[in-house]
Amino acid sequence: MREYVRLTGAGNERIKDAVKLAADSSFRKKTGRFVLEGARLCLDAVSNGIIPEAVFFTKEAMEKYPLSTLLEKTAPDKCFELPPGLYRKLSDTNSPQGISCVCPAFERTDPINVLKKGGRYLALENIQDPGNFGAMARTGEALGLDGLFAGANCCDRYNPKALRAGMGALLRENVFTDMDIVAFIKQAAAMGIASYAAVAHPPAEPVTGIDFSGGGIMVLGNEGSGLTEAMTAVCSKRVTVPMKGRAESLNAAAAASILLWEMMRGL
Repeated sequence: MREYVRLTGAGNERIKDAVKLAADSSFRKKTGRFVLEGARLCLDAVSNGIIPEAVFFTKEAMEKYPLSTLLEKTAPDKCFELPPGLYRKLSDTNSPQGISCVCPAFERTDPINVLKKGGRYLALENIQDPGNFGAMARTGEALGLDGLFAGANCCDRYNPKALRAGMGALLRENVFTDMDIVAFIKQAAAMGIASYAAVAHPPAEPVTGIDFSGGGIMVLGNEGSGLTEAMTAVCSKRVTVPMKGRAESLNAAAAASILLWEMMRGL
């Protein structure tokens, strides 16, 4: 039976490092690492070829969840057993499962090479809420989206809330970040790929009346201010979700679900 390192003090450098990674986006970018919390996400990482740099778990989690594959993929001296009270210092959830891992960040490159005629994609500009970001990735994966492109001013894909909301989609799918999204849409147009600026107000065509048989890129903007003028100016069309109620707009993730469903349903 493998022996694991037991940690008991909050002052341990490994603990402090993991806590900072979970809380600090700039530290994640500087070190090229991120934290996953929860059995499903940690196991998803391993199944997608990500080898953890460190695993933190409680005895109770080891007894409850099938963690053998995760622990076998990680060097024994990088597997740390913690008492529940200490583990809670690592967690940002109300009911922690008692399992987290530190993983190396990865970034896909050459987004243009992913584009293809007939493909269906989502592009994001200035999305700030990590829960929305993750939820959009999860919806895109569920509907069969071919790729997700995020501008440089979007929130961090490795934010713990984004990772939880994405339920593994941000680890599995073609996700590209830190992009000049306006320039990218221009490049797509030069390739004959249409783009659709999602807006809340006229002038815009109802998304229910758009022919998406040729594919394209759905483009969504900031939760409060929407797309920038520079972004809408380079898109092929402006589209909107018809609404008969009194609400002026939809939550960004809810709007994305409707827009992507309309774009994908003809497949």
